[in-house]
Amino acid sequence: MRLGIDRPALRIIPPVVQQRCQDPFQKKGPDTFFRIACVGRLERETGARQAIWTFDLIRHVYADAQLQLVGAGTQRPALHALAIGLECDSHVRFLGAHAEATDVLRDADVVWIPSQANTGRQVALEAMSQGRAVVASDVPCLREVVKDGETGYLAAVGDVVQFARRTAALLRDDDVRQSIGAAAREYVERQFPFDDTVQQWRDVYQSVAASDGPRLLVGRFAYTAEADGVGSEAGVAEAGVLAEAVTGP
Repeated sequence: MRLGIDRPALRIIPPVVQQRCQDPFQKKGPDTFFRIACVGRLERETGARQAIWTFDLIRHVYADAQLQLVGAGTQRPALHALAIGLECDSHVRFLGAHAEATDVLRDADVVWIPSQANTGRQVALEAMSQGRAVVASDVPCLREVVKDGETGYLAAVGDVVQFARRTAALLRDDDVRQSIGAAAREYVERQFPFDDTVQQWRDVYQSVAASDGPRLLVGRFAYTAEADGVGSEAGVAEAGVLAEAVTGP
């Protein structure tokens, strides 16, 4: 038994990550600037505050870098005030909850997931599926998919210095950044094949529809970063969560 449910009745299905066309990797020239993306609700648990502190450190080395924050939340005024106080507000872009998170991730050189809680896996998978190098907090759900030094980098929760060092290692070496991104994309394609997971969901729905008596189906079907509460694709933030009770005759 688990959570009052017989184990034979439990079926765990991995998250769905839709594979997207990857733009050719572009090495940075001397006159181009780096984009760092951070996607998620602007609340304490997602670590947006730590992202701005880390970005302040990064700008000492990469003065023209830009931090793009996708999402909305109660912490936005405080975060904006922090950026002003650190005199980096002209380089921190608050894109809001309706930005196309997928496009922002695609255009980023590095994606940050500075989670202060056990959250952010869907954003990591979306970024990795696009071949982007990820620096993420070392929390269980991110540790499952970001293999430190192979498919991305992990940093201790709240350690802005380590986050900055990991990021600088990626920004200063195009080859390392490309290699990490390519390994991340390959990992997602191998571990989370889109068609296989969709078929698993189809099988579950068909088995529930065919069964007799009371049935409860609770699941999460999400394939983009918008599942974490941002973005505009199909209202995927909410539509990505399925909770459906199906009662028998």
